[in-house]
Amino acid sequence: MGPGETYKWSSDTLDPEQRLLAYEKEINKVHCQWSVTPFERDSFHARLESCDIDAFSFTHMFASPIAAIHDRQQVQSVDEHFFCLFYLERGDAIISQGANETRLKPNDTSIWDSSRPARMEIHSDIEQRAILIPPSIAMAFIPGIENLCATAICGNSASGRILRSHLFQLHSNIGRVDLTASGAMIQATLALTEASFRTGHDFRNRPMMMRALEIIQSQLEREDLSAGTLAQALGVSTRQLHRVFAAHGLTVGQVILRRRLLAGRSLLGMGNALSVTEVAMHCGFYDASHFSRSFKREFGESPTEFSQRLRLQCH
Repeated sequence: MGPGETYKWSSDTLDPEQRLLAYEKEINKVHCQWSVTPFERDSFHARLESCDIDAFSFTHMFASPIAAIHDRQQVQSVDEHFFCLFYLERGDAIISQGANETRLKPNDTSIWDSSRPARMEIHSDIEQRAILIPPSIAMAFIPGIENLCATAICGNSASGRILRSHLFQLHSNIGRVDLTASGAMIQATLALTEASFRTGHDFRNRPMMMRALEIIQSQLEREDLSAGTLAQALGVSTRQLHRVFAAHGLTVGQVILRRRLLAGRSLLGMGNALSVTEVAMHCGFYDASHFSRSFKREFGESPTEFSQRLRLQCH
């Protein structure tokens, strides 16, 4: 299956006794490893759709009531992990991860982390849409995302309705969008997700964190952007700023670098005439070689290779 192509699977053509094992195999392939137990084995049915767009995966799942466990052994069996941002179109479920447990109703949005054990109980036929997000990108846009896992944004709240509508449209149309624009759209989605969860959850030090992120995003082109200049703009000490970021498992330097790399990746993906050097300068890197080395370390390919791959995919 190539980038942007949709993979589809259904249990409808299988004998009832084959469906559960086949579903577990498919969910492990397009999602991650889960141990699945149906509430009614004889009537179990499921459908899956999956589409990869750049570093992200979009999944659409229909399933009968099940209990699903993602245990520590399954966590340790894979090298690559992700954060799963999902919402229910129909059905109800309970999701548990860490200290959090939430009952989800239709239209609610939630998050879970594949690098930690989790449990989900689906109590009625369910339809779920999800985006699988690389951890480095998720944490750059949603600091403290690990604290949000297995919490929810109510689909009937104002922010919940906006987020759900946006996620539905993105999920339904991202495969039709030019690949050069999809990265920027997904990043905008993460910013909207962060804002929606921020209005629904009050974490200590979050207001300062949000002001810091806004300043970082607006000043990415500054080569001298650092913990010191950021602390000065916020009117706090550098030590206090470092404590706020450390509370979310981050450093100021990590966030600035990731935001710069994501901005550069977005510019390269837009298919404009900017050279790698021009993109590097626009995103605050002091030279193109520093940008290229950091880009390859973060994304596994150089800026030039990334641009060439996108051009090939668009033709």
